[in-house]
Amino acid sequence: VPPTIETIVNEMFTLWIPIYRDLPLMISHWANVTRWEMRTKPFVRTLEFLW
Repeated sequence: VPPTIETIVNEMFTLWIPIYRDLPLMISHWANVTRWEMRTKPFVRTLEFLW
C-alpha cells in the first residue's frame, strides 16, 4: 500500500521546520484552473483563472 499524502507532507515539514519556534509557516499555492463551459459572460467569468 503506498503512503498517503499526509505522511509524505509530514516528512517534508520535519525537514523544513527543525524547531517549533519557526512556526507558523505560511505557504501559498497558486494554480491555473480551467472551466469547461459552453458560454462564459465577458468580464465576469473566463475560462481560465488563478486559484
